[in-house]
Amino acid sequence: MSKLFRTITAKTDAPANEPSIHPASYTRIFIRDMNVDMKVGIYDHEKAQAQPVLINLEAEVELPGDWRADSYDNVVCYETITKGIRKIAESGHINLLETFAEHIAALCLLDDKIKTVTVRVEKTKVFDFARSAGIEIRRARL
Repeated sequence: MSKLFRTITAKTDAPANEPSIHPASYTRIFIRDMNVDMKVGIYDHEKAQAQPVLINLEAEVELPGDWRADSYDNVVCYETITKGIRKIAESGHINLLETFAEHIAALCLLDDKIKTVTVRVEKTKVFDFARSAGIEIRRARL
């Protein structure tokens, strides 16, 4: 560590210790390319056999009050979200991807730290001529 850095951060009123937060600042969490096999769709073959679904989500979260605390209590838990998504996917047949996306958004908004969430779900094996087909929704806390 450089002598200059030690000198700057040793002061309790140093800029490195008390950063100013611009009003346009934000924190986003995301989960990319989560794969689940689930029964989803309106056709008989979709009701009979699970198919791969790709999930992406991004959530804007409250700025951590004290980032220096390095505390798990100040952040959103990715594991809780991914376990919840798996539980929804395994809960039984869902007719529409739209319904699945709404369940995921509702799950995310149970966490008071999450202000908005964008959820994208895609069937990846529905067409031979396209990589995927799906839905994207954005929901915000009132």
